[in-house]
Amino acid sequence: MANPSMETMERRDLRSFQTPMEQLAVLMRRADPYALAAWVVLTTFVFELIPGLAPLAPLAGPARYLVVLYMAAGVVLNISVIWPTLMRSWPVFVLPALALASALWNANPSASVNKFVLMIATILVGAYIATRYRPKNIILTYFFVELVAGVLCVMNPNFGETNQGAATGVFGHKNYFALHMFFLYLSALVLALDRRSSMPMRLLAFGATGMAAYLILISQSATTLAFVAASSSGLLFYSFVWKPASGVPHMRSLIVVFGLMLTLLAIFILIAILHIDLYGSMLDVLGKDRTLSARTYIWAYGERVLSDNPWTGVGPGGFWNPQNGDAVSLQTTLGYKKWVQLTFHNAYLEYGVQFGYPGYFATIFFVFWAIYAAARSWFRDQSIYNAYFLFFVMLIAVRTNTETDICSDFGGSLVTLLAGAMRGMRPMQDAVAIDGPDSLWRQPPDR
Repeated sequence: MANPSMETMERRDLRSFQTPMEQLAVLMRRADPYALAAWVVLTTFVFELIPGLAPLAPLAGPARYLVVLYMAAGVVLNISVIWPTLMRSWPVFVLPALALASALWNANPSASVNKFVLMIATILVGAYIATRYRPKNIILTYFFVELVAGVLCVMNPNFGETNQGAATGVFGHKNYFALHMFFLYLSALVLALDRRSSMPMRLLAFGATGMAAYLILISQSATTLAFVAASSSGLLFYSFVWKPASGVPHMRSLIVVFGLMLTLLAIFILIAILHIDLYGSMLDVLGKDRTLSARTYIWAYGERVLSDNPWTGVGPGGFWNPQNGDAVSLQTTLGYKKWVQLTFHNAYLEYGVQFGYPGYFATIFFVFWAIYAAARSWFRDQSIYNAYFLFFVMLIAVRTNTETDICSDFGGSLVTLLAGAMRGMRPMQDAVAIDGPDSLWRQPPDR
């Protein structure tokens, strides 16, 4: 038998000096890409609605908890690296603290404790992704998983009569379908514009943007179409105007000043001179009625519940449960014949009802902090990858006014928002070490 090579013997000797915890850290580092892929798959697909995969649906929940446990263990194992980021991201812990405190007055204290644990676990997942993965790897993972989902939706568009002809794909609801296809569109557009990606990758991504745009169109989600327009404008402006302007002294400052003047002039002309109802016109363009699909009625109801419990709220699960007559009455008024788990379609009201005005304003604080943190990351490193996270956080922040994505524990939107924000809170040396070759700290600005 041939003697082992010197390189093999050196690797063996190196392992012999590692402690069990160090060896575990190495193994987890190798398993990290698979853990991220599993997480995105489990938070994207609705298995019971995918032909042939329905038998896997009962396993999805336990598998998701296993991935959460893996990433939480990873945080503990790498606490010396992740701890500074967690401490700098302290605003994310305000809402969990309110959830735990609500156990003192909630009619169902276990619901408050359960909400607290789930919120903390979600934060740990976001922190692990933010501090242990390169940005391009995160985007690539979301791209390929959502690409598979998009192909499945093309094969099974599922135009339903209950949604007035809108497609739901393999997601069961047109808004959920449109949101995930927006994730595909945004990640594909970033990869298509990334000059450091290979040409086959860029061509695949470019084709995926067209497919995603088509699927969003047949979902008839006007809000998501507006997001597509906003993100496209922003990323194209970044790639073809903002980035090239870095080579001309003071050009970016001139662009900012000119853009602000043009925006203010347009607003003045539309409102003061032409007397155009911007709100009404926007609703007409988006195909929405003044009630925003009965959302205004739900908001008014939520505001009344909040005013009745201004300081403490009713606690997690205190309102939306089948034993609460007010919730049942509201659902009956909205036309539901059986119990459906609804929300107030507004993240601030959702947590305001649960935790009172402290929860309402804590949610506002959290959203503004997330925008600040993602912007901080982009200003430190103006790569197209950080532009992706900045646009993602900003668009989800806008979406909080009509949806409750950030109130959903383990939700893909919330975890990605947390990861995008916490990336901006990493110490500089940790950001350079993790982002590595993808970081503009080490390479000239060529993206």
